[in-house]
Amino acid sequence: MPETGKDLETKVEEEVVKIKAEVEEAESVEEVKESGPIIPTVKPPISFPSLPKQVEVPDDPEKRADLILEIYEHILLAMSLGAAKIMGVAPARGLTKRFLPFDKCEKLLENVDLKSNATIDFAQIKENIRGIPIEKREKIFIHDFNLIIEVITENYGKVMGYDAFKGMVRPEFMKIKKSYGEAIDKLGIKGEMHPEIVQLLS
Repeated sequence: MPETGKDLETKVEEEVVKIKAEVEEAESVEEVKESGPIIPTVKPPISFPSLPKQVEVPDDPEKRADLILEIYEHILLAMSLGAAKIMGVAPARGLTKRFLPFDKCEKLLENVDLKSNATIDFAQIKENIRGIPIEKREKIFIHDFNLIIEVITENYGKVMGYDAFKGMVRPEFMKIKKSYGEAIDKLGIKGEMHPEIVQLLS
């Protein structure tokens, strides 16, 4: 029998519990003693970079594709930051990695992993796109990245609820909208994007 929405939700919740248990076990191993009390190691938080004030959409196909890639990199960074705020960096990293649709975005996600701060390794993605013809990049980027965002958003919604997740990422998305909002509209990026993410950019 096919899985129902309830079955999938239960499976996702079980994954979260499992990941959190693995993280707690890993953290207990990393604990160090300093003059008596046990002090856990603290990993640096994810930081959101400053964004350009004005963004023009270029006519050159390669530069347009580079701009699209830049926009999606910041969107996915904001999503990783929001997930880490809610559940911690390590659980967010493990959960996001399990959600990535490697089988449906083979060109973009080949050998792609998540960094220790729970962000997607865009350096590897930029290596992967070298094999994609320039004239096809814009279409592939918009389709595949929106699929990645849809899968991650759906699963984040099941785990933490859409309202909680959107509340955590709203400050970063306001910056993205202010910087890239006009370009996002001109490039047609929102046309295939998950409605919960579209709300944050509208």
